Amino acid sequence: MKSSERASEGLHSKPTFTREEVEQKILETLAEHGPLSIPEIATAIEMHPITVDQSCSRLLERGSIHPCARGIFGVSTPVEYQAEKDT
Repeated sequence: MKSSERASEGLHSKPTFTREEVEQKILETLAEHGPLSIPEIATAIEMHPITVDQSCSRLLERGSIHPCARGIFGVSTPVEYQAEKDT
């Protein structure tokens, strides 16, 4: 086996996740552990902080998470639940 073949195998040995899977992992982690920072989320789900930051930006834009403090995020209450609660 050539060294380039071994190197390429090493690159693919770590599991890859879709954006949706990463975002779901983030939501589950925040729901279970409460508000967390980007580095705390990254450690909990074993992802790079940049990946977590980008995913959190998308989740924030959709309203799935909200900022609790500077750099700390929590899960937002679902809109459907808020609507049911108000009636």
